[in-house]
Amino acid sequence: MAGKKTDKKSGSDKKSGSDKKSRKHYNVKRWELYKIADGKLVINNKSCPKCGKLLAKARGREFCGGCGYTIFENVAPKTETKPITEESKVEEPAK
Repeated sequence: MAGKKTDKKSGSDKKSGSDKKSRKHYNVKRWELYKIADGKLVINNKSCPKCGKLLAKARGREFCGGCGYTIFENVAPKTETKPITEESKVEEPAK
């Protein structure tokens, strides 16, 4: 089976790690996730109602890394809007 020869890309053609956007990685501060109350270990974070894993806190929201469940903090509840009916329409005066 004679096939078409292809040139292999050299390592210089690949993007280096410095070209990618990078953020500083912060280690988890495990001592902030738990507290001791009455001689028992208590978890500070809430648990996910869907899968049971702990919710992470970041930027005004809590989210589950496993299933994607998200709770937004400081969000005003949505107000109900009344549907527009013919009676509620305002007619423009004729000129």
